[in-house]
Amino acid sequence: MEDAKKYRLALTGFIIMVVLNVAILVSIWIMRPPQFHRRRPHGNRPFRVEHFMKNRLHLNKEQRKKFNQLRHQQIARSRPIIRDIRKKRGDLINLLKSDQIDSARADSLIERIGRDQIQLQHQIFNHFAQLRQLCTPSQKKKFNRLMQVVLHRYGRPPRP
Repeated sequence: MEDAKKYRLALTGFIIMVVLNVAILVSIWIMRPPQFHRRRPHGNRPFRVEHFMKNRLHLNKEQRKKFNQLRHQQIARSRPIIRDIRKKRGDLINLLKSDQIDSARADSLIERIGRDQIQLQHQIFNHFAQLRQLCTPSQKKKFNRLMQVVLHRYGRPPRP
């Protein structure tokens, strides 16, 4: 009888441990950070504006060709600006490493970053205006709605 009691006690302990483990796993799954809740629109591929726009606007062959040309021009124009912004931000961060922070230098870098951001935003706006000009009137209506989606996906400021 002693062995049966030990067996029952061990089995009860084992079942309790399994239930607790399942409960912990479920709570971890439910409480996971929000970025794990979001799914990418196309499986594991990242969200690409150009694919999204081409597919949703149903561009014809000529429009796709011009779209790609404009896209490559935009990348060529914006890449040096983005590179400069990153370098200036790096220089700004490096100022923090010093015990005596040069606030005049920091202000200068911040102003230059701001001017570069303005220039970049102008280029992006003009790029999308050119893309819109490629569209037919019915595509322009879709374009306007798609810009809201793009703004929602990319218009949010980055998390700190």
